[in-house]
Order: sequence, then structure tokens, then C-alpha cells
Amino acid sequence: MNLINVPAFVGSPTSQYDIDIIIPTLNSVDTIEWTILNILSLGKEGISQNIFIVDSNSTDGTLSIIDKYRLKCVNYPKGNMYAAINFGLRMCESTWCTYINSDDIIFPHAFANLLKMAKSKMPDIAYGNIDYIDREGRFVHSWNSAQISQLSAIFDSKLCPIPQPGTIFSRKLFQRLGGFDERYKYAADYDFFSRAYKTNAKFIKYKASTVAAFRLHTHQLSREYLPIMKRESQQSYSRLPLTTSLMHRKYMQIAMYIRNLPNYIIRILRWQQLNKSFAFPKTMTYKALD
Repeated sequence: MNLINVPAFVGSPTSQYDIDIIIPTLNSVDTIEWTILNILSLGKEGISQNIFIVDSNSTDGTLSIIDKYRLKCVNYPKGNMYAAINFGLRMCESTWCTYINSDDIIFPHAFANLLKMAKSKMPDIAYGNIDYIDREGRFVHSWNSAQISQLSAIFDSKLCPIPQPGTIFSRKLFQRLGGFDERYKYAADYDFFSRAYKTNAKFIKYKASTVAAFRLHTHQLSREYLPIMKRESQQSYSRLPLTTSLMHRKYMQIAMYIRNLPNYIIRILRWQQLNKSFAFPKTMTYKALD
């Protein structure tokens, strides 16, 4: 295993890589190899990537898969995923970085285009649309993330308008914000992106195609701890409140729902096809406007 020592925040970007990608793991043997192979496929798109694994004492064979690909791996105590993510991101030396959950995947061609657009326009955050897949990796439906013009109202609604798997951010922004707020175990994505927006970070959106896929499964943190997530989002929001009116917030939410109406229809049909039952599966949680 390629274990390394970790500094606090390293200096100016000197990396030879186009992007650093953190993968937090804890007993991820069923999905981690798929995630790794997707990220490594960025090389075929002309993108050099540096993968850091932050593992929290896996015991199921996850470490053997990591060792198989000779990836950098550090250990971090389990209990707070965002603390582990910060631990990894503080090792980053590239201009661009992100984290990908060990059961999510990226689409290399579209993700590479997202990064190329970011390198050209130099925002603080670049994001795109995503797909949802089930536990077996089968397509469920797509999701059109918020337009730039909708961000203020959606953040002000205490909702996260951009999908974490389809988002990259600059290392400078990560340092300026001090990383993800580790007080929030379930709403730190919302807090990080909303703090970025509220402090005048520049956002751009890649619209051509979905750039990543979020895997749905029974024990989703965002499902099991929805009340805590809502409370944490409220706490984060209260620190730097925005000023959009209630009418404007509702209008922007409705507009976003309407844009995703075809996706709602597809998810009902796919659920029926995959599970042989008719239902309206709750795949979008509080983090994703459902």
C-alpha cells in the first residue's frame, strides 16, 4: 500500500496533474473498482489525474483493490466523512480538485470536457448535470442541475442546486473557504457551495451532457438522516443569509421542477421496469430538490 505523510495546506500548485480527486472509502469493495477505473479513464481523454484514497479502516477487501492499482492511500478514523475528505483535499497540489464517493462514477469524456472548460474560463466552481443509477449500476434517470441564474434563489431555499459528483472546484477556493465545515456531517456540500456563492465565487455550468452518476441504494445517508440534514442546512444558511424574496425562490424552484419534468416521467417508468412495480421513487432528497 502506498501510504504517504500529509501536510496541513501545501503551498502554491506545482502538480504535474490536471486534477486531484479524493475518494473516501469505508468497506467499499462492491463499487470502488468501478469508480477507480472510471477516473483512470480520464487519461484516454488527455487528462492527467491524481487519485488520493482516504480509507477509514476498511476490512472487506477494499484495500486490496486500492493496492491492485497502486494508488496513494492514507488512513483516517471513521466517523466523519467530510473530515476524511478535508484530510485528503489538503494534500492536493493541482489547480483543480474534487471528491468522488466510492460508489459513484464519472463519465470520462464529459468530465474531461467539464475540466477543459474550467481551465479555459477559470471559475472557482464548474458543474454539470448528472445521472442516477441503482445499486447494480443501471440507469434510473437524469437530473438537470440549476442554471446559474437560479443559484441564488435555490441556495436561499436551503437546498443544494448543484450535484456534488458533477462538480469540480479550484484549490484556491478550497483554501479560501477553509475546506468543508466538519461540524456538518450531512449538509457540508450545501454549506461549502453556498458559502462559495455567498462570498462571490464564480460558477460556470457545463450543459452538453451528464458528467457523472450518483448511485442510489437503501442506506443512503441523505435518506436516513434527512431531518438532521435539514437542520444542518438551516444552521449553515443562518450564518450568511441571502435576500431573495419568497416569491422569487418559489418561482425558481418551480422552473427547475418543470425543466426536470421529463426526468420525473423517466424515473417512474424505469422504476416500474426495473422493479416490476408502479411507484414514484424518492431518488431526489433534500439535497437535490425533492
